[in-house]
Amino acid sequence: MNGLGMRGAWLRIAAAGAALAVSAVLGAAIPAAGAEHPGGSGRGLGGDSGASGNWVTGPAGAASTESGSQSSGGETSSSDSGTLSAQAPSDASTGTITGDVSYAAADGLPQRPGNAVLVELARLIPDSGAFEDVTAAYGPTFRFTGLEPGQYRVHFADKGGQDVRNEYYDDSLYASDATLITLAAGQTVARVDATLEPWGIWTYRYGGDTRYDVAASIATLAFEPGVPVVYIASGEKFADALSAGPAAARQDGAMLLVTSHSVPVATKSALEKLEPKKLVVVGGEATISAAVYAELAALQPDIVRVAGADRYEVSRNVIEYAFCDQVTGDCPDGAKTIFAASGANFPDALSAGPAAAHVDGAVLLVPSGEWRVDYPTQLLLHRLGTNRIYVVGGPASVSESVLFDLVSAIPGGGGSRIGGADRYDVSANVNAEIFTKGETAFLASGSVFADALAGGPVAATIDAPMFLAQKDCYPGSVWNGIRSYDPVDLLLLGGPNTLSDSVLHVEYLC
Repeated sequence: MNGLGMRGAWLRIAAAGAALAVSAVLGAAIPAAGAEHPGGSGRGLGGDSGASGNWVTGPAGAASTESGSQSSGGETSSSDSGTLSAQAPSDASTGTITGDVSYAAADGLPQRPGNAVLVELARLIPDSGAFEDVTAAYGPTFRFTGLEPGQYRVHFADKGGQDVRNEYYDDSLYASDATLITLAAGQTVARVDATLEPWGIWTYRYGGDTRYDVAASIATLAFEPGVPVVYIASGEKFADALSAGPAAARQDGAMLLVTSHSVPVATKSALEKLEPKKLVVVGGEATISAAVYAELAALQPDIVRVAGADRYEVSRNVIEYAFCDQVTGDCPDGAKTIFAASGANFPDALSAGPAAAHVDGAVLLVPSGEWRVDYPTQLLLHRLGTNRIYVVGGPASVSESVLFDLVSAIPGGGGSRIGGADRYDVSANVNAEIFTKGETAFLASGSVFADALAGGPVAATIDAPMFLAQKDCYPGSVWNGIRSYDPVDLLLLGGPNTLSDSVLHVEYLC
């Protein structure tokens, strides 16, 4: 994973029924309405595009959710962060960090002590650049003593459901921006203080005139030139791309879309910018023609087509291509976890893609009904060393007999269903099962597949979940899932005809 940071348009989620101002749209001028967040415009994919945002409120009818502590996202070394040197010598061998934490004044309440704020201390491991947890304590006053010399990161996480934004010292929402405390032997940092502001989230829209423009925009913003591989899938049919997304992520690659008979200008331009070392065309000639393949080969001669007699064979072959050695046929690392989803529709598999990538797994398309697991599928699961299967979707999508057969086909029978009342519940439940907390989440349409296809590998590459929404509102389970995951950034895939400005501005629950 390349761990790219994301930033977006700040949304303060507060009183029910409050009106919303305008948020950021990539590539568009930003209206002057609304108060600009003190932290300034975002940085990362959205910020690099030139977008900035406004401080707005919503959604109507949403209750606050205890968010708890958020994970660090990408780890950083001191060279990427601000530092604060310790002061006031005390003991000759160990140091102390102390401070106070409070809740900011909001909604008629005065500033008050942060009694339910967990203060988490982590120490930088210089050799790896990662952080290891050291200790934690609850506010409002904390004191960490007996600390070895080194660099420390302090994280403030509300545990009392006060609807505030967790942060790092000093007023940083992102781990990469945290001010590190440099502690020498016997030194004390007397005042490492924090005041937690009302909860909010930055939003971005990744839009474009067509689905091919959206895919190109996302890929070129997320991936550097010289990307190892780009998977090419149909923008007209969803099936082949569903397994290709996590396969591309497995190989640190991107995905772009074509029509059956042409390479859109946006796709060609993106390929020229990305300079991929290899192209993988997914689907047979009925899906992507020989002429399109030849046109792509002229751009990158190192090209291969992965096809099959039907979408289910294509799915198996894509997984085999990405997870197994093409010379020896061995699958040394394999895919220990498989997400099996219906090949007859797209929503369940869309949410499953980033989740599969999070656990280094794959998405396998299966028929519904009374289909029995065939020999090629059993053989693939054996070669991959699969020991855990999640069936994504309810019995109407993937039957109980298919679930039973799949689980019976792997050692130990480790398997379960992740279902829900509808595709939106399934989306929320998949992410709740697989992800804990992080800095970025994606949002895609639950009724239109195209814009989300290329976003899947991007979400997978930065280790972020993908939620589904209706065109004009957030299903309650999805909004609760987003709040529980507690991202700092929410990235919308598609233009207003796919996800309206009401969704961008987080106005309504469905």
